Amino acid sequence: IIPGVLTLSQNFPNPFNPTTSIEFGIPEASQTSLSIFDVRGHEVTRLIDGNLAPGNYSLLWSSLDQGGNSVAAGIYFARIQTATGEQVIKMTLLK
Repeated sequence: IIPGVLTLSQNFPNPFNPTTSIEFGIPEASQTSLSIFDVRGHEVTRLIDGNLAPGNYSLLWSSLDQGGNSVAAGIYFARIQTATGEQVIKMTLLK
């Protein structure tokens, strides 16, 4: 089933330790990026950066930064961006 609009669902579980699932839907083929940011707005890692076909997707984030290092406990934000828009969710990592 292809979603009618861009969707970024709340991660599960939330709070999480150390892994969380992020689900999203894209209504049309588009250049897509899904990044994780800390509370200061710095990009921690980019989980997706490329063209995706329309559809629903699910991925896991294991609380690692771009270099493969574990991140500190705290608040993080997942942001998806496509040609049709962007959405952000708030996530809490507990350790």
